[in-house]
Amino acid sequence: MASLVVLRTEHVETARKTGQWPSVVYQNGRTAPRAGVHLAAIGAAQGGLTSIVGTADLSLEDYAVLALRLIGSR
Repeated sequence: MASLVVLRTEHVETARKTGQWPSVVYQNGRTAPRAGVHLAAIGAAQGGLTSIVGTADLSLEDYAVLALRLIGSR
């Protein structure tokens, strides 16, 4: 069963004010750690589309690749 990640409103608002993208790294029981990331962050890493709504549930490996792309796009 897929885990649902909900990023809290205050985290999102703080991130917007500081120009950062919020994410949540979590582990559910015995499963491997996962990261919840806004789709807008992925859109920014892929070419600038930041109006996408929703969250993605990523493995830590995919999260690391996304982080490197975001760092490289600055």
